[in-house]
Amino acid sequence: MWALNVPWGTECTFAAPRAAFDDGSIDIVLVQAASRKSMLKLLLDFDSGRHVNHRAVRYFKAKSFELIPGPSSSAKSGGYIAIDGEVAARRHDPSPAMSPYGPLRCDVHRAEVRVFAPTPAIE
Repeated sequence: MWALNVPWGTECTFAAPRAAFDDGSIDIVLVQAASRKSMLKLLLDFDSGRHVNHRAVRYFKAKSFELIPGPSSSAKSGGYIAIDGEVAARRHDPSPAMSPYGPLRCDVHRAEVRVFAPTPAIE
């Protein structure tokens, strides 16, 4: 799952082609199970944004979402939750630096951020 409010997930990954930071929504990209060959094509298509047409991809806009991590396939393995590329929670990491590993809710609040910048000098 990828949730973005801008089109580019990385400098070369056009993950959410219909995303706009000011539209009051978040674009959700879900990738379901697929064959290795199909997954390779899908991953290569992320560069151009064509992955949204792949049958294993579900792409939609939302005002909010809740992520509920599923069970691990083994007692020793575990998942993690990353926010903006930083690991925020791990299934098997109780350290105080990590957030609790569990359900995560995200709500979009349109126009809630104000940016203050100096006025450019007039020459």
